[in-house]
Amino acid sequence: MARRNNTTWYLAAITDWTPRTITIDLHFLEAGKTYNAEIIRDGINADIRAIDYRKELRTVQKGDRIVIDMAPGGGWIGKISSQELFKNL
Repeated sequence: MARRNNTTWYLAAITDWTPRTITIDLHFLEAGKTYNAEIIRDGINADIRAIDYRKELRTVQKGDRIVIDMAPGGGWIGKISSQELFKNL
């Protein structure tokens, strides 16, 4: 699922008890801009302990891809924000 508010994108994925790997193609981002991606994904033991997760911060651009490995009963969330939002802070 993906939703946008102005220049910020909110993304989410969830699975049943079948582990899954999906790829999100960031073709929808504006060309020539760099974005900050805040990602929370399943940790290595997420199938045993639901509190096991990893937080990742990285920069992304149009055309990049994010590979998501979801544990059984797991999920993934991401927030992609334009770096221009932070220039004036």
